[in-house]
Amino acid sequence: ADIHEEMKEILESRGGEYHSGKSEALSVAGGLIQRVQDNDPTLINLDLRKMEFGLRNDVFTLFDALAENTHIQRVDLSLNELDDECVESLSLALVDNRSIRYLNLAVNAITSAGAEFLIGTLDSNDVLREIELEGNAIDDDILDDIYDILDERPQLSTAASVSQAASVSHSSIGEMSLAEIVDRLFSDDPKLVELSLDGMNLADGSEFDSLVDALTTNEMVTKLSLNHTGMNDDNLASLSMALSENNTITYISLRDNQITDEGCEYLLGCLDTNETIEFIDLSGNQVGDNLIEEVNACLAPRLSSSVAESIGTSVSGRSSAYARSHATGRSGMTSASGRSRASRSRATSASYRSGATSAS
Repeated sequence: ADIHEEMKEILESRGGEYHSGKSEALSVAGGLIQRVQDNDPTLINLDLRKMEFGLRNDVFTLFDALAENTHIQRVDLSLNELDDECVESLSLALVDNRSIRYLNLAVNAITSAGAEFLIGTLDSNDVLREIELEGNAIDDDILDDIYDILDERPQLSTAASVSQAASVSHSSIGEMSLAEIVDRLFSDDPKLVELSLDGMNLADGSEFDSLVDALTTNEMVTKLSLNHTGMNDDNLASLSMALSENNTITYISLRDNQITDEGCEYLLGCLDTNETIEFIDLSGNQVGDNLIEEVNACLAPRLSSSVAESIGTSVSGRSSAYARSHATGRSGMTSASGRSRASRSRATSASYRSGATSAS
């Protein structure tokens, strides 16, 4: 009972609201921290989304463990209410870590002051290849500095990869062909919950149609990444129709494709019926700021109240945080520091607008 009360006091002292019903989540998170501390060789992809680590006293224990861990390559701490103090501690841990290549800090309570710590880390850590920072109150010039450093480094492998979920963590199960992945989607493979096809040419060929058909009925995949795949507005029209039927995907990344305002309109239409998707990254595409703001406005009510409070309560405030101004860059893509990661947008999709209700 004493430990129970101690935990309550700790959470309340950090500004969190204690709920006894969260004991299971606390246990899961504690188990993952232990695996990080044990340097578990099977823990490659650490997914801690929506675990409220920013309100947890043991968040610094996690960061200390990450400093010594030699196996984890990907860390997702999005939607965790992490503040600048947390980022400072994490940045110090990353100075020592030599295995983490991907870090997702999207939709937290990080400001430019916190992001400055990451810049200092990148001066000594040459292993990190990608950092997600959209949905934070960080100035564009600071984001540009970070992405300029990262853009000079070799990019992460773009081979098709699939992740297997274990509680809230993901363990890699290797690479496979698109045809094999489609078969697993159709069969609702319970191990296939996070799908990344980054770098594959999906714009042409019948395999994309098969992929879309499989996603329409799939009930297992929650995270979908289609960055650098050559997707155009026609492809996005087909995908949007699939998303109007899908009720499990919550995260979609469509960075650096050939999507224009027309394609974004399909996504906006999808939002009318799909209430599951919480995040879409449209940066590096030819989409106007006005449509990005519309998408953000549709997404904003879907944020949990705790996360919403950490980044502002008005729709306009959220739009400024998520949808940065676009500058035309190479190949006609919207860019800032190369690929315009600073202009990444949050969005969601689910059905067509009136007048755009069919694939044609």
